[in-house]
Amino acid sequence: MRLASDHSEKIVLYPAEEQARYVREGLWESPTIAEHLHLMAREHGDRDALVCGDARLTFAELDRVTDRRAAGLHRLGLEPGGAVLLQVHNTVNTVIAWYALLKAGLVPVCTLPLHRGHEIGEIARQTRPVAHLVAARDPRFDLVGFAFRQAEAAGVERTVLVSDGRADDPRAVELDGLGDDIDGSEARRTVEGIQAGLGMQSLAVFQLSGGTTGVPKVIPCLQAPYWHYGASLARAMGWGPGDRVAYMMPIVHNAGVIIGLQGPHSVGATLVLGVPDASAALDLVVRNGATDVLLGPFAFDLALDPDLAAATTLRRVLFSGKKVPGRHMAALEARGIWGGQIFGMSEGLCLTTPPGFPPEARAASVGVPISPADEIRLYEPGTEKEVAPGEVGELCARGPYTLHGYYDAAEHDRRAFTADGFYRTGDLMAERTIAGVRCYTVEGRVKNMISRGGEKINTEEIELLLGSHDAIAEAALVAMPDERLGERACAFVVTRDGREIDLAEVRAHFERLEVAKYKWPERIVVLPEMPRVSQVGKIDRRRLREIAETLGSERGGAVMTTGDPAFDHLDRTLSAEDVRRAHAEMREACPVVHSDRHGGFDFLTRYGDVRAALTDTGSFSSADGVHIPPSRLLPPVPALEFDEPEHAQWRRVLDGPLTPRAVRAFEPVITEIVDLLIDDFATAGQADLVCRLTEPLPAIVIGRMIGLDQAEAVRARGIAAALFAAMGTDEFPARFAEFSEHTRRWLADRRENPRDDMLTEMAGGVVQGKEIDEAGATGLLLAYIVGGHHSTGSALGGLIRHVLTVPGLRDGLLADRRGLPRVIEESLRLTTPLQLFARTLRCPVRVGDRDLAEGGRVLLDLAAANRDPREFGDPEEFDPRRTRNRHVSFGAGPHVCQGQHLARAELRITLTRLLDRLPDLRLDGEPVETGLVGGSLMTHAALPVAFTPENAG
Repeated sequence: MRLASDHSEKIVLYPAEEQARYVREGLWESPTIAEHLHLMAREHGDRDALVCGDARLTFAELDRVTDRRAAGLHRLGLEPGGAVLLQVHNTVNTVIAWYALLKAGLVPVCTLPLHRGHEIGEIARQTRPVAHLVAARDPRFDLVGFAFRQAEAAGVERTVLVSDGRADDPRAVELDGLGDDIDGSEARRTVEGIQAGLGMQSLAVFQLSGGTTGVPKVIPCLQAPYWHYGASLARAMGWGPGDRVAYMMPIVHNAGVIIGLQGPHSVGATLVLGVPDASAALDLVVRNGATDVLLGPFAFDLALDPDLAAATTLRRVLFSGKKVPGRHMAALEARGIWGGQIFGMSEGLCLTTPPGFPPEARAASVGVPISPADEIRLYEPGTEKEVAPGEVGELCARGPYTLHGYYDAAEHDRRAFTADGFYRTGDLMAERTIAGVRCYTVEGRVKNMISRGGEKINTEEIELLLGSHDAIAEAALVAMPDERLGERACAFVVTRDGREIDLAEVRAHFERLEVAKYKWPERIVVLPEMPRVSQVGKIDRRRLREIAETLGSERGGAVMTTGDPAFDHLDRTLSAEDVRRAHAEMREACPVVHSDRHGGFDFLTRYGDVRAALTDTGSFSSADGVHIPPSRLLPPVPALEFDEPEHAQWRRVLDGPLTPRAVRAFEPVITEIVDLLIDDFATAGQADLVCRLTEPLPAIVIGRMIGLDQAEAVRARGIAAALFAAMGTDEFPARFAEFSEHTRRWLADRRENPRDDMLTEMAGGVVQGKEIDEAGATGLLLAYIVGGHHSTGSALGGLIRHVLTVPGLRDGLLADRRGLPRVIEESLRLTTPLQLFARTLRCPVRVGDRDLAEGGRVLLDLAAANRDPREFGDPEEFDPRRTRNRHVSFGAGPHVCQGQHLARAELRITLTRLLDRLPDLRLDGEPVETGLVGGSLMTHAALPVAFTPENAG
């Protein structure tokens, strides 16, 4: 049995007197949203309704195809009133699906592709969906499998619909093409029959509240009010049939539906649909002749783009999501382009600056309500007492498209609405007169206030002031806890073109603006981009507050000292999570973290500082060793533990078999070794890939590369493993002596039995023109065998784990290997096999606001740098499409890892052969990670997998 789809008892309808008034005044109309599209198709049939990429649909085409899709959905047994979860992208098929669902009498639930089990599970519990529509292909997540798992976890029958591609799961129903076999007239009769059973206050859509914390509340949008919402915006903006409205944010969201779909379509205008990518905004507008564009915060700077002159058709730019810096409005005015603002919410009320507003009011306010029947009151927060004219109060609203209650939330509604039915928005506004017109200004959120020693700081006021600095592209202000004052202001900023800015410059800026000192930010954090709740553009303030809390707990201002036992990089008892947490806490606390352990040294954890230290070999020396405390490895590791000119000489010696050309020539041998190792477990159906593949492979590959045969290479692997395991222990001298003895035997054998290999060259005492003795040869072999063994093994384990745990990644690679290089780089970034390297300062160096003395020791934290939000957006997420991935897993500068080409080849070949031979490879238990081994390496101790045995049938 399917779930019941009667929502009537959980919806708060508009009172009868309000409905009568709205009908009498012509605000509510009897056609449903779906029937309005049909009426538009009859009036504007040959006009473009939708342009997306190279595809376009006229109103008549959109009407016909959505009739057939709706009839197809009805034929599936999806009855009117049933809710349908949506997790789709901005495509032509998404627009078709939207209107098809409405025509079938189904209720779209506007979730986002980013939502996961926490949100979807609770939203599904409330809305009881009968179906779940997802994108067939999502590069970050297997939405199809997720949809089935969600239904199974809830113990319900739920149709899984897929759009924009074919699903691998045969249970999924492809929406694209559904109903194409149904006659157009029959499809129209089916739709008309369904729509005849709907009224003005029938449920049309489920939207979600826009809060930044917790699971969103469900908003029931009713037929006549919701259509009036979009139509009122179109009238307020003066749109008509000749307009083309460009929209880039998620279309299945209230703003997308109102500004992108129903608004333009209510007047016969065209939706030009793009994707949430600021870099594509200008091309979207120019290529499609857009007359209007909505810009979310991520795309505000389109207004400043000198190439905007190419957008000759553009007449209006509408800003949404935050206050607009004055220079953006001024730039548009200088080009003769109208710039305005819009402020709206899924719950209802929407304000905008209409075309007739003077520039001063459009720049400084969000205008006036879009419907003549909208009612606004400004109350003192938490009361029903109106504030005096001009004062700031909580915005409360009532009107023909503003809800009267959330879905099935009577207890919450008692707090969210006033006694006479005004919705408490939680936004702070003031009614002002600007340039002779009455309008409203946004003054923040009731909860977005910082209390500094009893003085209140309005975050949006300070954000606007920050945004007036020409180096700052975007700013967010949050509270940072303070023992004495309660809270201080912490500013997070994104700068333009990577420009630098510090707290002193911000304070000077505020002084020039004559801002009261208690409002000045007391901490500034520069980010590469703001964390966001979703692609809609809303800043994730909860995440920023979490960072600020960490910053507020630091000691000593600009320098954090780690004198407690919380993190010692040589403590093998710390788990991998403990280590990652320590990396993150140090990185977010301050640029330099001092430790009194092991003779005293400083951690550098931020990407910019680490990369600068890696490349500045004149200031940061490797000659005193790359470990803290200095390792007992004797002799020094060639190249790795030398400065110039010896460093360059050793690199030439090491480089022979590691050049890209040499590695390409060696790839057949790597493939042979990989297949031999897979042969040993391929018929078993399960294996621990650490002991069977990722740990032995690199040492055997390197052994073969320098001239050992397969048996000798396997023995070399055992010696290297024992040597590495003994690092930092009393066992090390014995293990190093064993390694040295094998070196002598190999060299002696090559002197007696020379071959065409590198070992023979070493035995002759000259390699690449450099004379080397036995100690030098031992160092070379140490660099090759030990240096490239466990680090590559760690990278292999990390790559396989990511491919098997990131949803959809394995199956995506099975279908198309072209994305493998980016997958490898993203895995290297998150894995960072060798995480810590020491340097010694050869001269005084300033890092942040800390002066480091000559002779001091620093530990460069590559792992922390690779997850620095200042360099990488969403740094904790595995993003297989990440294009700007300048990770430092192989170091940087003159000391960049020479073995990187070999390591990448091993990663690519190993994963390719695993997927070729064991395509259903999957985890068979929890992987086991080590902590830091030898004070630097993080790897896997176990990686259990299962698969269909080769030749099983």
